[in-house]
Amino acid sequence: MNKPDYIICAPLHLVFTSNGVLALVKLARSIEKTGRRAFMCTYQHVNGVETAIGIDYDTYVPRNEAEADFIGLIRRATSEFGITLLKDFSQRHVDECIIVYPEALLCNPLNGKRVVRYFLNRDGIVSGRKVNRPQRFHPCSLAGHASQSASRLLFRSAQSAVS
Repeated sequence: MNKPDYIICAPLHLVFTSNGVLALVKLARSIEKTGRRAFMCTYQHVNGVETAIGIDYDTYVPRNEAEADFIGLIRRATSEFGITLLKDFSQRHVDECIIVYPEALLCNPLNGKRVVRYFLNRDGIVSGRKVNRPQRFHPCSLAGHASQSASRLLFRSAQSAVS
């Protein structure tokens, strides 16, 4: 059996202003240095729902200035940090990978089977919402989704949150 690839979700447009996002980018680069593949994908919050953005940033043509700024930041991040963006969003590919979500992303927008939560800060400090509470209280929980309970704690920062 082949070792699975990684998909690391992060709000990549914030990589130049957020050390947490930068840590996730560095995690991807560290995984790649071991000979494994790590793809990055970005997500957004729309009307309280967390959604993965499944577009090809190389060919996407922005429709307005806000999109152009957003896409520009993603393209700049991929160029400056050598990020490999996820392009195959098929459920088959996603199911073959280990998905890494930061603690601020409560849902499983890729609907992955193998999910790891990477705690870069204390639970709930960024968004005010906590991952470690019963599933019925998750604002975006997927009914009957196994990976919510199968999520694992990969890392938890010992540092205090910066005010």
